[in-house]
Amino acid sequence: MIKETKYAIFEYEESDAVLINELSDFINDNAERIFNFFGVNARIKPVIKIIPTKVEFDKQFIKDHSWAGPDYQCEKWLRGYAKNETITYLSIHDYKNTSHAFKNYRKALEDYKRTLLHE
Repeated sequence: MIKETKYAIFEYEESDAVLINELSDFINDNAERIFNFFGVNARIKPVIKIIPTKVEFDKQFIKDHSWAGPDYQCEKWLRGYAKNETITYLSIHDYKNTSHAFKNYRKALEDYKRTLLHE
């Protein structure tokens, strides 16, 4: 699925559709502040790819980084990266397979949104 917003283009699976409005609202509410802080004038919309599972995310990381050979093992904490105006980000729904596993969903979601904005 694809959703274009004021500041980003989201690519995601149906399983993450419930997240997209909240993520896009958070980015829309905070993007100008970040642009101003860094003095960024260009307004290229990044593509934000939400990857549903850690296994798929790790495979994409290896594919996107030539230095990571086929036997490379991604760290459990790795959940997002930016490359060529694309942000690849693990779905919060598979955090159980990372070192970011959580008990409090609302608190984890706030961290998830801030980390996405960071990327």
